[in-house]
Amino acid sequence: MSYSEKPGFWSRLLGRAQSDRIEEGHSEVAETSNIRGAAASARILRLSGEADDDTGNDPLPSFSGGRNRASGTPFAKAIMGQLRNAFTPSHPVSNGKRFAGRRALLQRIIRLLEDQHLHLVLYGDRGIGKTSIMRVLEEQASGAGYHASYNSCGSDTTFDSLIRSFAREIPLLFHSGFQPTDVEVERGDSFNALFGASPVTVADATTAFEHVEGANFLLLVDEFDRVSDEGVREQMAELIKNLSDRGTPIQFVIAGVASNLTALFSHIPSIRRNLIGLPVGRLSEDETQQLLDLGSKTASLIFDADAKDLIAQWSHGLPYLAQLLALHSSFNAVRGGRAKVGLDDVHRAGQEAEEEIGLRLSDQARETITHECVEGNFAALSALAKGALDGAETLETEPLDRVTPQVRSALLVEKNDHVVFKEEASISYILLLGRLLKRGEAQLIAAPVGR
Repeated sequence: MSYSEKPGFWSRLLGRAQSDRIEEGHSEVAETSNIRGAAASARILRLSGEADDDTGNDPLPSFSGGRNRASGTPFAKAIMGQLRNAFTPSHPVSNGKRFAGRRALLQRIIRLLEDQHLHLVLYGDRGIGKTSIMRVLEEQASGAGYHASYNSCGSDTTFDSLIRSFAREIPLLFHSGFQPTDVEVERGDSFNALFGASPVTVADATTAFEHVEGANFLLLVDEFDRVSDEGVREQMAELIKNLSDRGTPIQFVIAGVASNLTALFSHIPSIRRNLIGLPVGRLSEDETQQLLDLGSKTASLIFDADAKDLIAQWSHGLPYLAQLLALHSSFNAVRGGRAKVGLDDVHRAGQEAEEEIGLRLSDQARETITHECVEGNFAALSALAKGALDGAETLETEPLDRVTPQVRSALLVEKNDHVVFKEEASISYILLLGRLLKRGEAQLIAAPVGR
């Protein structure tokens, strides 16, 4: 079945029969809702592994209770559990054995840390894989003898809470002023015991950390962009400068959503020689296919070449989308009793991924996106989503000028003097909708359903 023969975006959005306004040759994108209903019922039956009961009603879906519910075949039972470990869109990769691509970036990070003893900032778009890089870096550093510690920030993170979280991970055994036989060391006290009840200041942290010896410590700070207090950024910059000037064996790696280094550290002139910013870009097509190859090896599946190409195209270099499409595609193949993932599996996965992401959106966002597509304004939405990818969620003037004030009010918000999407899921949702317009886009936009 060709791409254009798949269940269409317009019918799912509008829930109506195909319109005679769609040009001949493109009517298949608006199939009726009763077809979708039948397909949904069939899907439930396949998932539950049950037939209709004697009342003639469809049976209720049931939990598997730890058993595989997709199929009773030994093949399915053996492979379904592996799939959930092979592709993990809902959480970052933390095991280096499952980390695909990014080899050059990871090598550069390690060299900057080891050879030049620098502090690093990783910045880029949300969902680009920064947390996976941080987790794998933690694993690699620990394996090489570093004492590595990871912490993730929230909007309420303070300098005090962040420093104390790391201080609790550093035993007093590594303080130059304590001996192994001291009471504090023997009872397992940490550097946090050096701080009083008052909030930790930069001076307090500097005084404590400058006495670290006997090991190298790598402190990883993730989602730094979520910190709402600009003062925390200034305090971290000052601490990094102080630790660098004193040559302490402590290094920070900080990651956050930003289009450049200064978006995370606005006051950095004094630490430019101690701090380097590295952009984390989207996966290349080769790296996306490496991700698929690694996952398929883990799950004992094969993706045919066309299926891999289509996932690479639809995922736009976003690891989250690649993992989500790969997981749904693999499930589709296994439920069909096949060990090879083909184009049909990917097409169904596109619809399932679109619906899953759509459920994470507010009604206002979903309805606004729907309305713009119906009105033939998808090109403007697509420009917004791709502009957000290129600018680490920050939108430039050109794509903003293409949308109406109503769309801007519903989907976008001003944050730190930049315009961003209110809901990050909007970006992935719009990108996935774009797959349905890849062929015949001009015709569909010119004559959408209902116009």
